[in-house]
Amino acid sequence: MIKTLRRITLGTVIALAVVCMGIFAAACDKNDNNGDAYVITVVYPDGTAVNGQTQGTGGVKPGTDGEQGTFVQVQLCDADNEAHCYTKLNLGADGKLSIPASELEEALEGVNNFAVHLVGLPDGYSYDDSGKVSKTNKEVTIKLTKLN
Repeated sequence: MIKTLRRITLGTVIALAVVCMGIFAAACDKNDNNGDAYVITVVYPDGTAVNGQTQGTGGVKPGTDGEQGTFVQVQLCDADNEAHCYTKLNLGADGKLSIPASELEEALEGVNNFAVHLVGLPDGYSYDDSGKVSKTNKEVTIKLTKLN
């Protein structure tokens, strides 16, 4: 009887430890991703996400030799020297682009403020091109405006 009680207790302790470790790992992972990436979100005037994979008017399909697609692309440039830019990246189907901070900061060494440019917007839309991200404010949401 005592052996059975010990086995049940040991099994319960192990199960609780596994659950706690999983919760702790998920919380740490979520915080690391938010703090170590620049995130650009593009939405329509009503707040719904722009599907950057199918609703755009430009861009190049990933993994092809220049095959054109229906993508919305994001380009991050030095806000003080617009000629110094990072490669264009395709916006995701969820309306977001996330780029690791270390990757962007290494490519544009010494830059602290990045201007956000959109290419291949859906027909009939424009945007306010004053969107910026920086080392202290790594997230921006850009709301498209409907052309008349």
